[in-house]
Amino acid sequence: MNSASNLEALPGKVTVTYAIDPSASRFNLHVTASGWLSVFGHNLDIAIRRYEGEIQVDSVSIDRSSLVLRIDAASLEVVSKTSDQDRRDIERIMRDEVLLAREYPEIIYECSQVKVSAMSNDRYWMALNGELTLRGMTRPQSVSPIVTLNNSRLGASGELSVLQTQFGIKPISTMGGGLVVKDELKFKFDIVAHKK
Repeated sequence: MNSASNLEALPGKVTVTYAIDPSASRFNLHVTASGWLSVFGHNLDIAIRRYEGEIQVDSVSIDRSSLVLRIDAASLEVVSKTSDQDRRDIERIMRDEVLLAREYPEIIYECSQVKVSAMSNDRYWMALNGELTLRGMTRPQSVSPIVTLNNSRLGASGELSVLQTQFGIKPISTMGGGLVVKDELKFKFDIVAHKK
């Protein structure tokens, strides 16, 4: 179903613009680590704290909609239980050695190719075929969220996986292999956006 009949376009316009509200959203990263000397544990949960984005929803044909999401690469914060020193060390490694946040301060996801299946009047399954730019490298990245929308609010929830090696990142291995971070990073999001 392509129609976005529950949206009201402004006169002379065919799009409804929504701005992501980070204060009402959750965007987390799950890292799996192994190794017999691992001081960080096997699972590491990280919250992405600063990001912004805009979603343009075509009020006539929703599959012509688009998304731009910008993440502050220095805003990742460890939320797993760990000591203060370990938390600082992990965040420094992520920021300075993995993401190279000073050189590449933004992680960007852009998408203008959307496939839509209606699940109900205001609920949709979407397949986004976009591009992720990380550490200056751009690669195709698909995401399949469940989206709820009306004229004032858009919600999107789902998961995606990213392989570090596709962006020239060598997964961390320290202490003679005592800590090994897996290549696959798993993201989980529950995004809320409000009409501008």
